[in-house]
Amino acid sequence: MRQVFRRDNDILLRMGGEEFAVLMPGTDLESAQQMAEQFRACIADNPLQAREHSLNLTTSLGVGTFDAARDSSSEAEVARAAPPVRRLPAGAVDTFA
Repeated sequence: MRQVFRRDNDILLRMGGEEFAVLMPGTDLESAQQMAEQFRACIADNPLQAREHSLNLTTSLGVGTFDAARDSSSEAEVARAAPPVRRLPAGAVDTFA
């Protein structure tokens, strides 16, 4: 994650299990989507090497922006942005919600 989200103000969070979040203060939606696509491509282009095996990795991503009218905190924004990813159909990989 740090290879893509490497700016000093990018904040990487582990939400639990296999869920992570990245807070990117001062980033507009289009830029956040571009960075998310870079991250998705990085995951897809770099299989995990485990002994003699190569495992292809995939990811499903949600991108949202902080809206002061709807979000009382960054936690509220993450909670609002996360459900679309959780509603993706089983087997949906390498996609945005």
